[in-house]
Amino acid sequence: MNKQIQLEYRLKRIEQLLLRNKISQWMVIPEVIKYTSLSKNTIIDALKSGALKYSKKSGGFKLPKTSDCILVRISDIERWIDGE
Repeated sequence: MNKQIQLEYRLKRIEQLLLRNKISQWMVIPEVIKYTSLSKNTIIDALKSGALKYSKKSGGFKLPKTSDCILVRISDIERWIDGE
């Protein structure tokens, strides 16, 4: 039983390390489209409505005209897809 507890502890630590690394990863719109298999219009609509959080390379608050300036965190994409 002790080995099972050790294994569970190790797996939990590995999961935490993977999640910590994933949280800091960013994607541009073409990568978001490929990652989610959703259309560009669906992604843009989610960004415009605020359902999907984003950041811009250049700063500011308005959605830029070119999608290559938009950065989206993988963790935010997953929360949006999961409906959180």
